[in-house]
Amino acid sequence: MTRMSAVSAILCGAAFLTAAPSRAGAQQVRCEVHAIRASNEGAEISPQLEPYSVHLLRPPLASFTSFVLIQTQTLTLTQGQASPLRLQNGIAGEFQLDSSEDGRHVLGLSLRHEERTLVNTRFRSTSGHPFFVVVGSVIPRGTLVLGFVCR
Repeated sequence: MTRMSAVSAILCGAAFLTAAPSRAGAQQVRCEVHAIRASNEGAEISPQLEPYSVHLLRPPLASFTSFVLIQTQTLTLTQGQASPLRLQNGIAGEFQLDSSEDGRHVLGLSLRHEERTLVNTRFRSTSGHPFFVVVGSVIPRGTLVLGFVCR
């Protein structure tokens, strides 16, 4: 084996070893999931959503005047394992923690309704800060918005 191929083999081996997942040290985060009906019927924000009102009144949500809390769930996500997420009106899917480091999380979300994919996305979230996903007009009298706060 030449010196160059030996160095390449060592570098490839090092890359393989560092890319291997660590099962023993799987990260976990606890997430609150808020299902919100956003509409232009009145000008209301549910009391439970008041801590997030400054975020709800910014684009892209600024086009709505009313935010009514429909449902709240608390999920504990383990890195690499999908957790089921069930909402009203037959909307279901999975929520997953892809990675978490220094209070920054990479999360995956997929939602379906009647065999139709509504959302299939990945996003970054900072611990304790809300993040909102506009799902669409799949609920009566409004648009479904999901709010996430993970710690």
